Amino acid sequence: MADWVELRVHGVSGTPPDYMLGSAHTVQVAGDDRSRTFRPADALGREVRALDGHVLEAFHWGRWTSGSWMQALWLLLIPFGIVNAAQFMLPPPSTAAQRHLHALCGALLRTVGLVLTALFALADALVVADLVAWQWLAERGLPVPDRVVVVAGLVLAAALVTALSRIGAVDTGRRYRFAHAGSRDLGHGADGLAGLGDAAFFDGDPDSPALRRLHHAAGLLVVAWLGLSVAADGGTGWAAGWRWAPAVVLGLVVLVVLLVGDPERRTTARGAGAAERARTVRWTTAAARVVQLLTGAALLLALVGVAVTDVAAVGRLPGTEPAVAALVLAGTVVVTLLVLAVAALAAGTRAAARRVLSPFRRFAGGMSAAAATAVGCFLAVGSTAGLTLGVEELLDGLTATDVDVPELLQRFSYAWGLTALVFAGLALAGRLRAGRRRRAFRDRAQAAMTFGDPPSLRLPPPWVGRTGAAMQRARAKNAVPGVLAAWTALGIVLAAAILAASWSGRGAGEDPAFPVSLLTGVSSPPGGAVTGDDVVIALGQATLLGIGLVTVLLARGALRSEGARRGLNVVWDVVAFWPRSAHPFVPPPYASEVVPALVRRICWHLGVPDPLEDDGEAGPAGPASALNPAPVREVVVAAHSQGSLISLVALLWLPEQVRDRVRWVTFGSQLREQFARGFPHYVPPELLRGMAGAFRWVNLYRDTDPVAGPVTSWDHTRDGGPLSSRRLDEPATRQPDWVDPRTGRRVCGNEWRLLDPVPGDLGLQTRAVTGTGGHSGYWTDPDWALALEVACGRLPDGRRSWAPGTGDSAPRARGSAPRATAEPPGDGAGPPGDADGRPGAAGGPGRGTGGDAGQTTSV
Repeated sequence: MADWVELRVHGVSGTPPDYMLGSAHTVQVAGDDRSRTFRPADALGREVRALDGHVLEAFHWGRWTSGSWMQALWLLLIPFGIVNAAQFMLPPPSTAAQRHLHALCGALLRTVGLVLTALFALADALVVADLVAWQWLAERGLPVPDRVVVVAGLVLAAALVTALSRIGAVDTGRRYRFAHAGSRDLGHGADGLAGLGDAAFFDGDPDSPALRRLHHAAGLLVVAWLGLSVAADGGTGWAAGWRWAPAVVLGLVVLVVLLVGDPERRTTARGAGAAERARTVRWTTAAARVVQLLTGAALLLALVGVAVTDVAAVGRLPGTEPAVAALVLAGTVVVTLLVLAVAALAAGTRAAARRVLSPFRRFAGGMSAAAATAVGCFLAVGSTAGLTLGVEELLDGLTATDVDVPELLQRFSYAWGLTALVFAGLALAGRLRAGRRRRAFRDRAQAAMTFGDPPSLRLPPPWVGRTGAAMQRARAKNAVPGVLAAWTALGIVLAAAILAASWSGRGAGEDPAFPVSLLTGVSSPPGGAVTGDDVVIALGQATLLGIGLVTVLLARGALRSEGARRGLNVVWDVVAFWPRSAHPFVPPPYASEVVPALVRRICWHLGVPDPLEDDGEAGPAGPASALNPAPVREVVVAAHSQGSLISLVALLWLPEQVRDRVRWVTFGSQLREQFARGFPHYVPPELLRGMAGAFRWVNLYRDTDPVAGPVTSWDHTRDGGPLSSRRLDEPATRQPDWVDPRTGRRVCGNEWRLLDPVPGDLGLQTRAVTGTGGHSGYWTDPDWALALEVACGRLPDGRRSWAPGTGDSAPRARGSAPRATAEPPGDGAGPPGDADGRPGAAGGPGRGTGGDAGQTTSV
């Protein structure tokens, strides 16, 4: 019978189980079709154990974001997801004034989300109703009146808006109830905001169904505006009076969204203030239903108006120019107000932020929510403009017809061209600076790779420079906050310049004053001389067309291949962890499903009941009361990258009586680099300190990791001299570090820096150096086994070295050099075929190859 279990949890990109387990064959032993548990197996499907007989498992959650072909279409929703995640980046308030500012920021974020929905609706209407139906098909001499073609285009545009609203509307059928598990002693929120240890966080926003209706209505109202504009322009008298009805209803939608309240403070309808929140939910739902009825009536009026109008499809579709201008104005104003509101909130919470340990302080002084929102908006503008320009080029190429897009898209092209020039300059400057620092990083790599007794260089000389370059590239992540801040500022300035130029009437021949004239431009008239504006616009159009082409190609690949979906949906692996809040079209948060599945698996191994299952209800694979008849002594949860956040939350929700039987190893973790600094309310240093004390946490990192870095130690002295660092347990004093003379790992308390590539034989006769691992393959490091020993408490700390042939007792390889057993999967850790304590999982155990096999990369 197995004594303990090593349970690995993958990170983003849905790392395949065979790669996680280092086995050519795997077998699924528990879970359903999305939260799956695998074990290594031989070619006959028999389970393979480690040399010491412990159970090795991989918990695979990647199919929640990349399981079906439908999830490939989530590519379209990425701007929505970024804006939604920005809600959870806001600095936490502590006073009444700060709470009001926090609520204002939440309302503005929801308004930005509404503007993005309207932008996508306008983009699909421009393509199908304007470019295709009005400008292209209407001139093909079809045997039907133009009004029939335009009505069909408007109907298709409305259908596309409806489809957009349903892409992410996946009902997972909630099976878990966090409130039944009782109060947690770690991870609590404050000032009305739920934390990761509060059930309210997983309940989500009760307004989400109503917000979905409101966003759907907003998209359809854009289509209705265009239809009524066509009817009014065609001479239908009553349409001229009703033309502004969609705008009025859209104003009502904006008002309801603004008055809903702080989405982050209203994540549950239970607890303090439950009655008030329930009333708000009721009136929001009622208002959404009224808006739906009014929207349906407006859209019907629009279609009828076009059908009874003698349409003459000449020029551009009526109503498009003012719609584009209104959306640009609304987006610029709302994003600017959001930046100002977030800046005020960040300034008001600066005193509290200064009390946080400096390595954990929030990104960009608390402005990360504003920067993320701006990036989401820029991606939305870029993708929609790129799609529109791409269709224009396609239609122009099919026939000799000259199809025109709105003039404002030329200004967008100019703005993107200018942005491309600015960032090309920044990239060049960064490359030049990196060239000047290349020698310094080479010296760092050489110092790190020189160790032992006596100290000697343990890496072939050609690899020293390559390793230094990898270390330098890994530091590029530190520049991301600054780049995003620069992008935000540049985008707001360019958007304001576009508005200023448009309202000054430059299209009518009036040149705006400097510096607006430098920041915006339109192409020269046909036959005129080529100007600088033309060059920048051409560069911008190439950039936007590239974005559109890449979007189409990525979506095509993701529709056909699960592997492509895993790579494409890396963004969703990160942002879909957070509940629906600022935008209701985003896919469902997987945390409320993955965390309970991981908790269940840990508890089953330990032989205790699942604390998150509904009383009397069956889970996805059987009854909640099933227990492991052969529980193990302890479980080591080994989590990579995004999996470190998932496992952190899962450990929070374990029953307190089993915490001393669960250990935690993280590797390639962003718990400090991204989560503590980007989401300061949810992953504060106090929570990490508590987790370290409760679960004997060991964290592994590499200097060559381009995504992650150290978590619990900082301010490391340079290699080659006295080694010391500051640590989370005693941050006020420097503590000495230790270097393993065998592998060169640097031990900073319970955090270890692993050398990459693994040092070894300079003659390359006992170990070949073929590349750096970066963010992948931590479990193949020779120090992996020792990390598990320390986490399990078999060794007091990491200041220990061993080597074959010495008198030291070496830890047995864990997860490497496995041996086959004759038992079927699950034997020794539960009955055969019932490895999760249930009568079969996912239709019975099956090979974990299929769509996951053959992959050898991990992020």
